[in-house]
Amino acid sequence: MAVIHEINRALEPIRGFIQSLITRVVVTRVDESKKLRTAQFTGRRGATTQAAEMFSHYGFASHPIPDSCEGISISCGGVDDHQVLIATADRTVKITLAQGEVAIHDDLGQKVHLARAGIVIDTPGDVTVNAGGDAVVHADVDASVTADGSVAVTANGGNVQLNASGLVNLGGAGGPAVARIGDAVSGGATITGGSSKVFAN
Repeated sequence: MAVIHEINRALEPIRGFIQSLITRVVVTRVDESKKLRTAQFTGRRGATTQAAEMFSHYGFASHPIPDSCEGISISCGGVDDHQVLIATADRTVKITLAQGEVAIHDDLGQKVHLARAGIVIDTPGDVTVNAGGDAVVHADVDASVTADGSVAVTANGGNVQLNASGLVNLGGAGGPAVARIGDAVSGGATITGGSSKVFAN
């Protein structure tokens, strides 16, 4: 027992040094002006680090909310003046996930949720999709667009094409059929003129 006690006493400085390499911190400021985002945070015994580099996985970025977000800091090479932030989390911004699910979310309630049943996108604001090339939406079953306001489809310099193997209902189901050029009308005549912009097979 005496030998074990002496070993523990001899290892105590090393143990303390290793423990000091990794620290829980509170983020107090984030700087976006650098090529690599930096953060100011408060750590052990109230010590403040002014400009620690924030590392995240390639392609993922976040700007933590000051004084609300916590983080994990490590001292590179055991040097206190070279601390980096490797992870952040905010207890006030949390969504509940099922096993295996993934989500991107923020404090505004916006989220992209890879749920078990499919992908859910929620936002109280606008959604903008920009494509330098073609944009294609394909669904093996049904696709629907619902808006409490207006829906506009604009083709600048191109055409709008609507294909359906079934019916095309304008204004809801159950309305009268739309007449086309060549369709018969009462009296044995046929329609000979129509719109120069809208066509139907």
